[in-house]
Amino acid sequence: MIKSIQNKSVGKLQFLFPNNLSEMNIIESFEVPSLTNDQLWGSHNSDKSTDFPGVLKDFWDGENRISVANKRKPHAFYDLMLMETNLINRPSICDLSYTTARKIMFKTYQFVDFISKIKNIIKFNLDNGHLHIVYNFNHLPDRTSAMSVNKFHIHLNYWPKSHLDKAKVSNIKKNEKLINLLDPTMFLASEIMNHMISFEKFKFVEKKPYSIDNYIQNNSPIGLELKLIGGWETLKSNKFISLLFFIHKKLMSLDLMFNYVFTGKSSYPGEWERHQLVCPAQFERNIELLRLPKELENKITLLHKSLKNLDYEQLKRLKSKPYFFNKHVIIKALNYSVSIYSPYRNSLRNPIIKSDDVRLLIQVKKFSSSGGAGQTFFPGLASLVNIERGKTFFNSKDIKQRHEFQQDFIKFLEKYE
Repeated sequence: MIKSIQNKSVGKLQFLFPNNLSEMNIIESFEVPSLTNDQLWGSHNSDKSTDFPGVLKDFWDGENRISVANKRKPHAFYDLMLMETNLINRPSICDLSYTTARKIMFKTYQFVDFISKIKNIIKFNLDNGHLHIVYNFNHLPDRTSAMSVNKFHIHLNYWPKSHLDKAKVSNIKKNEKLINLLDPTMFLASEIMNHMISFEKFKFVEKKPYSIDNYIQNNSPIGLELKLIGGWETLKSNKFISLLFFIHKKLMSLDLMFNYVFTGKSSYPGEWERHQLVCPAQFERNIELLRLPKELENKITLLHKSLKNLDYEQLKRLKSKPYFFNKHVIIKALNYSVSIYSPYRNSLRNPIIKSDDVRLLIQVKKFSSSGGAGQTFFPGLASLVNIERGKTFFNSKDIKQRHEFQQDFIKFLEKYE
């Protein structure tokens, strides 16, 4: 049964990979220690009215609650989340009120400001470290989700230089097994987004020229990349929230459009279901309506030919084999991440807040449910970094330093309330 769907695996979709993939730098395993349950609850300062166990502080926006949260399995040494923690689940940026979304992004900006303060760079050994801000969206009722909780949350991750120096970088030329970490549809989705999404109405962003060769040569992340012309200050603006809302709606529209091109259906299938693929002749008629460049159209056509229909009995059997299901069965709905970062490191000489090169990166995947925090990137070092969590635990010294960092940040936020 498993062999019958091997044509959906990475091996059968290698035509989606770029020609210079072998030069791509990857960090196969970057370990980040975890906290014990006692350590997590020991840092819990909330009234515990939320169902997430790591909340450190609640801020209220009228009836809406924004929480600063710790995690039992962080993605970085200095790691926090900003979450919308009302009882009703609101997983997408567009599910939030405009005001709540703006307040979350303002607090995100404040985190950048906090780690850029000279006294904090010195106190917490932040010099020459890397900052990554990211949120995910997906709806994956029949597979493991990258979202630890089905509420909108944004990851604030920071790796000190001492941790980055321990990274073991390799490339696919030296270790072909690294290819298994890659979702081949991420490359195709990047091309589609770059061709089909226009940002002309957003005068404060500049779409970076798409060149997969340059991304790999420069150890840059793969996706659609925008430069925020106003730098980090842009995060505080109404227009930035409008951009994030636009991105979600546009990606949802494109995902449903390709769902129709491949299956002839205008809606997503139910749980543990997949729509049947349209016949090749109908697919050809559907794809022609998009008027894509021929090279891009050919790649999408090859993807359609490489996929195989799964009936109810096959899906039922795979249901008991989640590893194979996640590896071989396509994600039926939208699955993306949005990262905000600078390619430069934060330093005493050049605090990151002053950087005039701030970028927004969109990544879409149709097989891997790994989010933008679990599979991250270190600019200039590796285009993909696979974060390994839960293998070791922080020692008491690290717990104390992390706690002090988190509490200092909360005090910093409270000044603006």
